[in-house]
Amino acid sequence: IFFRIFFTMLVLAIHNLAAISAKVPMCCIALKDFHKRGALPPHLKLRQIVPTSGLQSTSLWDVSTVEELQEWLEENLMDDATHTCHVVQEEFAFGIAMELSKARNAETVTGKTKELTHSATVTADEVATKARQQFAVLDEQYQITQKATTAAATAKEKTTEAASKATAFFGGLWASAQSLAEGQMGTKPTTAKVTDEVRQEETFESATTISAVAPSRPSTEGSAPAGSEPNAPEAAEVLLTSPTSASRPSIADEDTEEVEIEKIAPAPVSKKD
Repeated sequence: IFFRIFFTMLVLAIHNLAAISAKVPMCCIALKDFHKRGALPPHLKLRQIVPTSGLQSTSLWDVSTVEELQEWLEENLMDDATHTCHVVQEEFAFGIAMELSKARNAETVTGKTKELTHSATVTADEVATKARQQFAVLDEQYQITQKATTAAATAKEKTTEAASKATAFFGGLWASAQSLAEGQMGTKPTTAKVTDEVRQEETFESATTISAVAPSRPSTEGSAPAGSEPNAPEAAEVLLTSPTSASRPSIADEDTEEVEIEKIAPAPVSKKD
């Protein structure tokens, strides 16, 4: 986390090749790849690479000790070169001061930013830890968490109860409406059935009335006088025959039927001494 901002020395590394095998030495290509990937150690800062077409190429470093750079070069670069490191007398150098100053200033700002970020993170963690501890004390004293949990459970229970009541209420309304609709749909068939039963009862009463109004005529000796009406019991018997379902009398014809029966069935003849 902590980054070394100030480097104590500028070091020149010389890479010696045994033979020329490519236009650019492989050790220089490898150094550039390490730099692009950010794979260099934090305490070794590569400032410059100078590849040549000959047997020697150079690189410029900001390091804390020469030994650290020498050890890293021997371990990580290819075996086709040997490496020697020398301290640069920076006060007498020419043409590299500006580039070194830019690179070092940028790294200084980056290092300070990282340090401030780390400090802010540590401070935020400490504040959060203290806040949790204080809340734990308050919670233990006033039982805040327990009360909040109880209140939430009570609210949930009341909501469930209200929903159940609403469901039951609307279910009752629906059942009542359905019963009413079924009652209205069943009114006409019930009325027709009752009317049919009333007509049957009226027919039965009509037949009973006819039987009462037209009693049987007592038998007399001898034949009936000429020009007399047919036998009254036979006429009454014909009229008392139960009507068919197709010719069933209505309530309005009851009085007319009784009058006709009285006309057909004359009064009984008294027996002569």
